[in-house]
Amino acid sequence: MDLFLHNSNNEWQNRVKPIQLFSKGKSKKFLYKGVQHIVGGLASGKSTFRTISTYWLVRNEGAKVGILEGNVAQVLERVQELKRLGVNAVPIIGRGERRKHLENYLLSNRVQSVKELSSLEAISHLSDVCIIQALAGDLNKDGVKHFPCKNLYQGNDKKPKKCPLAHICGIYKDWSQLAEADVWVTTPSVVLHSRIPLTIDPYERLLYEAMYDLLDVIFVDEADIVQKQFDEAFLEEHSAFGNPEHLVEKLSRQLNDTIQGNYDLADNSLLIQWRKNLNHLQDSVWSLYGEIKKSVTLRESLKNQVIYLNYLIFEISEAISDNEEKQGEIADSMRNFVKEATYSSVGNSDVRLHGLINVSSIKDKNNLINNWIESVGGNIPEDSQSQFLYSKIEFFVYLAHIEHALKFILNFYPVIQQYLNTQVDVPLLTQIRDFRPFLKEAMTGVMLGYRYETNDGTETGQFKIIQYLAVGRQLLNEWSSLYEIADNNRGPAITLLSGTSYAPKSLHYHLEVDPQWYIETSRELSKLKQQFIKIRDPENGEEKIPVSGVVEREKRDRNLQKIVREISEKMEKELSYWQNVGEGRKILLLTNSYNDVNIVGKVLNELPLWKGRYRLVTTRSK
Repeated sequence: MDLFLHNSNNEWQNRVKPIQLFSKGKSKKFLYKGVQHIVGGLASGKSTFRTISTYWLVRNEGAKVGILEGNVAQVLERVQELKRLGVNAVPIIGRGERRKHLENYLLSNRVQSVKELSSLEAISHLSDVCIIQALAGDLNKDGVKHFPCKNLYQGNDKKPKKCPLAHICGIYKDWSQLAEADVWVTTPSVVLHSRIPLTIDPYERLLYEAMYDLLDVIFVDEADIVQKQFDEAFLEEHSAFGNPEHLVEKLSRQLNDTIQGNYDLADNSLLIQWRKNLNHLQDSVWSLYGEIKKSVTLRESLKNQVIYLNYLIFEISEAISDNEEKQGEIADSMRNFVKEATYSSVGNSDVRLHGLINVSSIKDKNNLINNWIESVGGNIPEDSQSQFLYSKIEFFVYLAHIEHALKFILNFYPVIQQYLNTQVDVPLLTQIRDFRPFLKEAMTGVMLGYRYETNDGTETGQFKIIQYLAVGRQLLNEWSSLYEIADNNRGPAITLLSGTSYAPKSLHYHLEVDPQWYIETSRELSKLKQQFIKIRDPENGEEKIPVSGVVEREKRDRNLQKIVREISEKMEKELSYWQNVGEGRKILLLTNSYNDVNIVGKVLNELPLWKGRYRLVTTRSK
């Protein structure tokens, strides 16, 4: 590697020399086969091992290699490093949020001139320019782009054409080089969520599948964090209802656009059922919001909480009975109620709660709830305690009907959408379906949760769906063999690298694949010194200055300001010390929130010692 780079200082030889790879078992030879788990401490040489191994695999073995990095910036850095070594590496960056990645890159890299800007190769990797779209001027007023990869037509031919410009497309230029590339570098998110477009891959494989089929070795850096990301990919949160641009509202508009005045589909039994469920879903959502607006107590109890039907069942059964056995019976009755919560069950009834959706009078609703409580053997609460309970029961009824209708709609949407004029993106039905046949189902079974989010000063908020479907870490642990039973093809060798992946008591970070190898270095490691500085309040008898846990906002802010003033001279002495020993070090102050950043900045600006000598790092306004 040093010979290739003409390095007279033997950079890579010096980096590799201190590194030692030890086997924890009997094997003394490292083989790229199955899943290999390598652990090593901070700065032990894991990244160096990965780079030299990639170089050797490509140059000596003719292998195709994949590398998973933590973020887009690291992807670009790794590609640049490998290209300097003469390795044909390509970055694979998803279509979404490219503009944000480009802005972050430009903010973190100083550019002195337009000429220098044009020489930065990374910018071409982050482009979001679609040539066809640019030629057609296909850009909405709201700035949303519609990429026409699958929607190009010629004349009266109704069959879509493949885009002829994919090889120079700003978005897919790098993707078009995958077949020839020696190394693919990407992030876990892209691996699970992105498909190779039809213009490049006739199978439109997910990147995970393509890497399984086409690569020989995959290196996974920070494998414990990647495992967590793979798990979270199957614990999804998506906007459900409460806003014109949320899922339920968009599906309703789509259906109305299709069937308004059009009765050609009036004999389609599946579409009729789907339409009835969607209409019932809307009615139930209206009833739900009606109760939220009516009850301040309910509104406050839901704010920014995750709600599950099973939790509501438990709370309600406990509220209407003190007997544990009776509580179980009531809970079973309520679970059966959830199973029966269809659009055909909402007729008014004396004891069945389904009728609440069609009842408008509060008195009639309360009578219906009381009749139901008596029918299941519960105790009707005192008037002083009844209103919140009645609101919670109503909320449960409406949410049960919402969930039942929503599951039907999601289940049949892939079939129904062929009859609809437009297509609504339903993220709950995307790549998850591709992986689920190969994964273990979640321990809890497939379940939906609902997060109610509100803004200050508003009476109603928005609901998001939380869906937990499967054990995502299996995609990492079994990447080398996941599809072997299905197609008899074994996948690539997987090398997992991490310094914190052996943690038996941590469900999130401990890898199920035991480490077989560990890396050590003879290089002297940097030493980190930690000290605790006691800061006392000069205005209050030298008492400690509390910040965390102080409920009163103004008092908390004043205490934070006191701390900054008290450490001012200490910070100056620290900087002077490092300046005297010839090191131009700086100080980083970490706070708990962006609001705290502004408070600290205000104090520093008021202190003559620090005026003009500090910078505030905060989020950019949207």
